[in-house]
Amino acid sequence: MKHCKKGDHEAPEEAFNRSKKAKDGLQSYCRACQKGVHKDYWPGYYQENQEQRVDNTVQWKKDNPDKVSAYSKKRYETIKAQTPWPVLTDYKEVVFGFYGERCMKCGSEEELTIDHITPIAKGGEHGIWNMQVLCHGCNNKKRELSEEDHRPWPRLLDRRIG
Repeated sequence: MKHCKKGDHEAPEEAFNRSKKAKDGLQSYCRACQKGVHKDYWPGYYQENQEQRVDNTVQWKKDNPDKVSAYSKKRYETIKAQTPWPVLTDYKEVVFGFYGERCMKCGSEEELTIDHITPIAKGGEHGIWNMQVLCHGCNNKKRELSEEDHRPWPRLLDRRIG
């Protein structure tokens, strides 16, 4: 049994998440109380503090140019290693020209980006057959977590040629 600091009660050790920082290897709140803390604290946090979060990110990038550079270099090397043929210099124009300048998920026409359907982090290729048009918001929500394909038929170079 372990004491939960939030609920001021005793709970079995299995009710606590692990923590590398804690002496006993368990967090100080049980899972049930932890859910309550997040429910009370987090709703709307991201929207309410968006400017502060952006400022923090910008400041972090200024304070850590070596880490930003290393990340960019690693990403570029990954793309280069997975693409044995030359990448089109105007791939963005080709993809926008074929699909139009509108987010394929929500229909927005603002802050458009090119999204890799199969993320490069998961072994996707940097080619126009693996790209779709998404707005910045939809692209950020998708991240490297999914391989959602919102392209309509016909698709631009659905399979590689060669």
